[in-house]
Amino acid sequence: MQTDVFLKSTADQMHKLISKVERLVGMADEETINKKPTPDAWSIGQILDHLNKGLDYYLPGMRSGMAGKPKGAAQAEVKHSWFGRMIVKGIGPGGHAPVLRQLLPGNGPYKKDIVSTWTRRHEEIIHLTEQARGIDLSAVKIRNPFFKFVQMNLADFFAILIAHAEGHIAQIEERSTP
Repeated sequence: MQTDVFLKSTADQMHKLISKVERLVGMADEETINKKPTPDAWSIGQILDHLNKGLDYYLPGMRSGMAGKPKGAAQAEVKHSWFGRMIVKGIGPGGHAPVLRQLLPGNGPYKKDIVSTWTRRHEEIIHLTEQARGIDLSAVKIRNPFFKFVQMNLADFFAILIAHAEGHIAQIEERSTP
């Protein structure tokens, strides 16, 4: 897939995910946001908090990786790294990767604004797709924020954030269906 097509697809997917979260829990009350389906499962608020924490680690690397990179590679082919593909597989829908300690959500209770905070934070991904236009995403090397010895690329980071959100939004959908 070419860079420009990949970025448009990434932005479109994130728009759909944001719309889905707003539809599912945009008007939810705090009781719904904090209700756990079982004692060991996360509440909707905890899921959103977890996703926000992930952005705290990924977005800075993406911004610094893109800074000052030459444009003009809209047609460059997107190639994911081996490590990036493994992370996407492990954290996407149906994935069972363990949660890193740094990404564990708080215990709550969460206020209703956790939904708008999540939305605002994930809109940042869309803005980054716009800023990345013309950059060869596969050539931009960025260290994994958790495993510093591993280099990945900018395309990996975008794919990871989409897969991670998709997997957890499926959980939100399960929790918000009566």
